[in-house]
Amino acid sequence: MFAPDDLSVAIDGSDLTGQDFTAVPSTPYHQWAAATITNGMTNAMQDADGDGVFNEAEWVMDSDPMLSNAAFAASMISFDINAVVYFESSTRRMYSLQYRDDLLTGVWAGVAGCTNVRGAGFTNLADPAVTLTNRFYRLKVAVP
Repeated sequence: MFAPDDLSVAIDGSDLTGQDFTAVPSTPYHQWAAATITNGMTNAMQDADGDGVFNEAEWVMDSDPMLSNAAFAASMISFDINAVVYFESSTRRMYSLQYRDDLLTGVWAGVAGCTNVRGAGFTNLADPAVTLTNRFYRLKVAVP
């Protein structure tokens, strides 16, 4: 979350009489929100398209905050030889495939070779070390 007073002010011209001063947030989220959210619901904790995903999460995922069917998700998981997760990715984001062998104990760990991978459109990340019958995965998205 960003501090509400994290603003920069652009002043145009040397004569300030009658000028319209517009405060423009200087954070990347606020700049993105001002450029992409057209219904005025630009607060990070609002949901501009009503899909149940907060605007700030849409920014992190690099999805369209005005399209309710544009949320980030894995499109397929395959378990042939390796466990492979397929998904649409953004070239402006980094992705990490993580796993746990037990959802009640332990911590999420990065799959070797599948952390901090820059998106490249349709992407797949594979876990070649699948040896257990139960392994749980999650896909993390980060703004570089």
